[in-house]
This record gives sequence, structure tokens and C-alpha cells, in this order.
Amino acid sequence: MLLLSSVQVSGCVTYGVECTRGLPGWLFGWSVGLGALAFVVALAAPVRRVRQAALGGQLLAECTALLVILSYYP
Repeated sequence: MLLLSSVQVSGCVTYGVECTRGLPGWLFGWSVGLGALAFVVALAAPVRRVRQAALGGQLLAECTALLVILSYYP
């Protein structure tokens, strides 16, 4: 919802105009991968402290991915 409020992104999604060349793949890929790994650890870890740390890492990775997207599409 946050992304579609941008004129450039909504125009790109709806009409295919003003589309940019793409996201910086390495940062987005690392943050998505780290978020997925932290998600699995948060679900599978038997120790509560490990689950809490994994959840914090997942939230950080998801916020990083969101900020990469938001900063790339003004």
C-alpha cells in the first residue's frame, strides 16, 4: 500500500510508464534471504531467547527490504 501511493510506482504498475531499471538486487536479495532464514529459525528454535533474536533479525531484514524499495521509487 505504501508503494502504490507513489505516483511513479502506481503509474508503472498500472500503465507501464515511468518504470525504472529495477531494484539494487544484492541488497534486496540479502535482506529477503536473511528474513527468510530468520523466519525459519524463529519457528524451529527450541530456546525462547534464540526465537526472540531471530524475530528481531527478521523484522530488521524486512524493514531493510521495504526501505530499499521505498528509497528506489521516489
